[in-house]
Amino acid sequence: MPPSDDPTFDFTDEMIHEVFISASDSCQARAPGVLGPADVTPNGVAGTWTVGMLVSADGITTAPKNVYGIDYVGWKACPIEAYRCAGVTMPRCGIQLMQGLEIHSPADQPKVFAPYVPPKINQLAETINGYIIAGYPVGQPNNPLVGIGIIQSQRGNAPIRGMSYVSNKNSCLDSPKFQFLSTCFTFNR
Repeated sequence: MPPSDDPTFDFTDEMIHEVFISASDSCQARAPGVLGPADVTPNGVAGTWTVGMLVSADGITTAPKNVYGIDYVGWKACPIEAYRCAGVTMPRCGIQLMQGLEIHSPADQPKVFAPYVPPKINQLAETINGYIIAGYPVGQPNNPLVGIGIIQSQRGNAPIRGMSYVSNKNSCLDSPKFQFLSTCFTFNR
């Protein structure tokens, strides 16, 4: 927000960075190592944005004054499949994050971020449930394994958002370090 005594203030080219204050991950606690070390877990990557730019899979576009983004919240496809495959999502598991924000001005020393004052704290909660079932036709040697279940996400006190989500091993094709797929737990129907 621009200062109240200068509503025309422009934050363009300043950088915003997320900082994890605390986190708990019941999925990783139930299946340690499934996604590799905790510090490289795909959902454990803090975001950094430049004010005045919107970055998406489609590229970078100019944003309105004092706007930045896009901020993605929720599980990526491969961790959903990995935790379902490890058999730890019934009952549901999830993460709880507390994160703060820092800002960096082009006039500051490189890579030096200052905390927001007053602090801006975000609470995030994300859960996965479901299991892996053998696909059709059952009993065939190359039948596909399919994960089914619900994923949920919540920011602060906002309503919980949930949806059905189907996962499969193709979600992890670009993640060769995940070797769990050959020993995936399946639900026999």
